Formats: sequence, C-alpha cells, structure tokens
Amino acid sequence: MFIYDHELDASAKDDISEEAKQQLFHNMCDSFQPAGSFKPLTTFASAFHDWWQRSLVSNTPTFRKRFKISFQDAIETSLRQATYKKDHQIIPDLKTYIDIRRGSVYGTLVLTLIQYSRGFDLPDECLAHETLKHITECMMDAGAWANDIYSFNNEQAEGHYNLVSVLMNANPSMSIQQAMDQAGQMVIDVYADFQRLRHELPSWGADIDSQVEKFVDGLGDMISGNLCWCFETERYFGSEREEVKRTRRIKLLPPKTTVQENILHSQKNAKISSSDHKDKDNAHQQNDSQ
Repeated sequence: MFIYDHELDASAKDDISEEAKQQLFHNMCDSFQPAGSFKPLTTFASAFHDWWQRSLVSNTPTFRKRFKISFQDAIETSLRQATYKKDHQIIPDLKTYIDIRRGSVYGTLVLTLIQYSRGFDLPDECLAHETLKHITECMMDAGAWANDIYSFNNEQAEGHYNLVSVLMNANPSMSIQQAMDQAGQMVIDVYADFQRLRHELPSWGADIDSQVEKFVDGLGDMISGNLCWCFETERYFGSEREEVKRTRRIKLLPPKTTVQENILHSQKNAKISSSDHKDKDNAHQQNDSQ
C-alpha cells in the first residue's frame, strides 16, 4: 500500500486529473477479477492482481470478504484524503486530524492480513469488542504518528501539513522541535496504552484467546516493523537514513513556504470560512424574520 501511496503522491505532483485518479481507483477495485479478465492500468495493479490469484489457494471465504471490503475502503480513503488536502487549505484541529489520519493508514486492511498470516479468522464478536478495537487504534496511531515525524521534512518542503504542523497550529508559539517532542510523546503514550489494554481483554475460551494473543502480538510486530522499515526505505531520509538513525537529527529541506507561513495562511482561511458561515447565518435569520 505504500506503493499505492507513492502513486497518489506522484499523481498529485504531476497534476493528474480527478477523472484519471478515479480510473485508477476503479481499476484497483477490479483487480479481484479472475485471471485473464483483468486489464491493469499500472504495474502495481498487475502485481496486486497476481498476488491475489496466488493467495486464493490458501485464504478463506471470511478473509476474502473482509479483505475486499477493507481494500476498497483503504484506497477510497487515500483518494479522499488526497482530495481533502488539495481542497482544504485550513489545517484541522487535532481531533479532526486524528480521525482523518486513522482512515489513511490502511488499518483494517492490516488487521485482515495479520490474521491471514497467522492462519485464522477471528470471530466478529472479538473484533467488535471495545478493548480490542482500542488496541487496534493504538497500532494505527503509533504507525501514523511515527510516519508523521519521519515524513515531516518532506511534507514541510512541499508545503503540506501533518501532525507536527497540526500541533504547531494549535499552539503558534511552539517551535518545530517542541512539536516534534510532543509528537514523540504521543507515540510513547500510545505504546503504554497498547501494553495496558492487552491485559484488559476478556476471555472467549482457550482456543479463541490463543488466537487473540497471536493477533495482538501481530499488531505489536506491525508497530515495530513499521519503525524498522522507515529506515530501510529511502522514502523519508534518502541516502542519509543511517546517519539520521544514528544521530536522530535531520537538516530541514528548503520549503516552498515556511511552516509558520502555512499556519498563518491556514488561520486566515479559517477566519474567512468562519466569517462566511456567520454571514450566511445572518442572511437566513433575516429571511426568516421577513
């Protein structure tokens, strides 16, 4: 899915039309078609279709149903988030951003793959339990916040926002380093919540409990695996990734606009938007009084 993300990023830079993006989206959704009837538009779609055909030998009907739904939701959310960022110049508040971000990390897709890789399908009642849902949210948040820390340099260079920018927007006196520190603390807090919550799970019987334990271990592996992968790929730090890993320091890339300028621009747009809403409300009230 990082490859799909990369394609979305590239399409944004190349200014590909929304119609073309929709074609890519529908083509990805069609990749579950039987062998010989699918015509891929991208190399990724072709590779994914090939993987799906080979996985049919070992996956279950429950997995297929859940995975198809999760996959479509994941790529639809990514497309929607890319459009949202393009159309909204206002940096959202933290709560709004968390809701948006959770939908963009392919969380439900990861849940199905963890179960598939361990050879079982958890009952719906387990996945719907509030404690297990909170644990899965911890996995999503840990991955999202860590990725936002790692990707901030590239994001700010392109004039985009992420968690670090959202924190600075909420507190304009905050420096980039202070926002980074707060984002890092959010990751640490999520780790603590993850460990606490896993000990608060109820029992569904010995067999299911064993599967749930393996599932939660898989969520933990996903968290740590994501951290390792971020320093394996050149996506975030390029050829300097080993040096960044050793020193924990980065040199900021020259931005199109500074973070502070983006925040001021966002706040200005927010005021304009708020003013427009007030004008519309006043107009409605006047019409009602007439």
